Amino acid sequence: YHQPTSQFRRVLFRSVTLVDGNAVDLGASTLGGSLDVTATTSDITDSDAVDVTGTATFTVSDGSNIILDTSTNTFSDTVMFASAGTLGDVTIVDDSALDLQSGLTVGGNLSATGAGLTQSGTLTVSGTTSVTSTGSGNDITLANASNDFGTSLTVTTDASAGSDATLLDSTSVSLGSSSVGGLLDVTGPGIDVTGSVSAGSLDLDASGGALTDTGGDLSVVGTSILTVTGADASPHPCR
Repeated sequence: YHQPTSQFRRVLFRSVTLVDGNAVDLGASTLGGSLDVTATTSDITDSDAVDVTGTATFTVSDGSNIILDTSTNTFSDTVMFASAGTLGDVTIVDDSALDLQSGLTVGGNLSATGAGLTQSGTLTVSGTTSVTSTGSGNDITLANASNDFGTSLTVTTDASAGSDATLLDSTSVSLGSSSVGGLLDVTGPGIDVTGSVSAGSLDLDASGGALTDTGGDLSVVGTSILTVTGADASPHPCR
């Protein structure tokens, strides 16, 4: 009998290490210490809330995905993602502040949600990047100079005025549909607005590249700063 997916229900231990040859689906789990989960041939997912006080490490096989998208997940310490080769898609939802690990490289798409988002080092994504901060006054700060957000970037914060987002990309940025209650500050050597973008205030710095609008729309309540050096700017008028 072959069980293609191993499911782990409520765990009440200080620290747990799991290694499985199948896909791993985490059920309701509460750990006072660390959690280390490895799926040697497939994906890691969750079907209920995972609450980890210590560090949480998730490792999958080459090209496999890590999808931890339960809205009530709580990762109180560092969350680490790894692969035996290249990570596929990574989705992480944390109802507390989320700090993305240093050197995180995602071969697919990245979706990260937390009550505030920061990073400890470089972030590199081959696919799309979607970042969301929940809760009033919780900011997104992903400002490492070596970041690469991939083919498209979308940003969401709480609608309140104090919820800001600051993002720095070492490559040109395709800014998709985004909604930021406070300041949306995006820097990259070229920015193309491709979706509906709304913000309390706006600072787009495309120094070294073009600032363009390919079917996008800007809606800004307060001030807007658009910066271009040595290139043209052709954004949709802010309203």
